[in-house]
Amino acid sequence: MRTGLWLCMLAAACGSEEKISFDNAHPVALITSHGTGDAVREGSLVTFRGSVSDESDPAEDLSTTWLAGDEVVCPAATPEEDGSTTCEIAIGAGALLEVRLEVRDPSNTLGADEITLDIVETDAPKVTLTSPTAGETFGVGQSIVYAGTVSDTEDAPGDLEIWLESHVDGRIEIDTAPDTSGEVAGSITLTEGTHDLSLWAQDTDGKSARDTVTLHVQDNATPTCGIVSPSDGASFVAGTTIVFAGSAGDAETSPEALTISWSSDKDGELGESTASSSGDVAFAIDTLSVNTHTVTMQVTDDDGQICSDFVLVTLHAVTDSDADTDTDTDTDTDTDTHTHNRRLKTGGGAQRSLL
Repeated sequence: MRTGLWLCMLAAACGSEEKISFDNAHPVALITSHGTGDAVREGSLVTFRGSVSDESDPAEDLSTTWLAGDEVVCPAATPEEDGSTTCEIAIGAGALLEVRLEVRDPSNTLGADEITLDIVETDAPKVTLTSPTAGETFGVGQSIVYAGTVSDTEDAPGDLEIWLESHVDGRIEIDTAPDTSGEVAGSITLTEGTHDLSLWAQDTDGKSARDTVTLHVQDNATPTCGIVSPSDGASFVAGTTIVFAGSAGDAETSPEALTISWSSDKDGELGESTASSSGDVAFAIDTLSVNTHTVTMQVTDDDGQICSDFVLVTLHAVTDSDADTDTDTDTDTDTDTHTHNRRLKTGGGAQRSLL
């Protein structure tokens, strides 16, 4: 009888099912670095930090995702062992930005935290390229001096990234940073051709600006030059001031920057002169020796290219004919004595006196 009772109890126990249920807790996400209403600068790269946890699962079994608005900016990743997570977000234009941190456990149960940030509009840098100037021409291999100024509302000049760029030669790095007033200067060389040369500046918010000029680089041309007076073969009395006049120019070097020297094959180096901005040249001398001289004007540009021109002049000694005098003597109105004594040169070299 007892055996039957136990069998009955066992059968009853075997015939029933014990239902056991587990309550899967939702994971928790919290953005710790920023809060709703915080301000972030437009164009800046901001690091956001957060923390996730779950009562049922360790951090290594969780997955975190960061969103800016509806865009996933940091895709699903495993948080650190302590549950921490970070994401860098580039702040775009606009008034507000919603940042959301999501966490999911192995059962795909979702936890999330969301904040709304105020975006502060920022200014782009200001850039002025003062040298070279538009339309300037340089020789191949010639050093091109650049100068400019940069500034920014939010950043100091030294915090700006600056560089040059040619649409022909590409980006050209600048080794020196701008000074505290924003001035920057240096020199570069460019390949042959017409270049749109830009000075760029980019601030820490990623905003950039540039100033551009168009210049020309060509094979270094020889200067042009010429003596226009005196005429070739001219004759002068020794001691006379002779003014040599001419012109000088160069495709790459301004006339005033050309080196102009004068020399004689008889007397050697005579001196130097400076051209005007229009290229006019003048050189005066009264010390040429009695002789026939080949007087040479030599023009040299910044790259050592040379142009020269020469003229023949003859200096002769003073003779009696060169000492002709005209004497006019006037006394008072009561006594008028006029003495006129001169020698006139006539054809064939004959001379006559007129008293």
